[in-house]
Amino acid sequence: MMRMTKMKEGEQKKELLSVLRDAAKSADTLDAFLDDLLAPREYKDIAKRLQIVKQLKEGRVHRDIAEDLGVGVATVERGARVLQNPSGGFNKVL
Repeated sequence: MMRMTKMKEGEQKKELLSVLRDAAKSADTLDAFLDDLLAPREYKDIAKRLQIVKQLKEGRVHRDIAEDLGVGVATVERGARVLQNPSGGFNKVL
């Protein structure tokens, strides 16, 4: 039996990014991939996290965002902390 070599964490992340980049060429393919990769709750939570950050960038009040999206204020505050990093991923993408 052939033994697989262990991939280091950095290599695993690099491969995931490569697969995501290829899958992103088609919204349907990316959706199907994420649907298989993530538990349904994880997929919903990631989508909701994006909405939190977008609304924060629009200047909405934390409590209003929490109420509208059905999350805790602490979850919205976590999104606000992420936005404090000007070179972070959300700030680069949004």
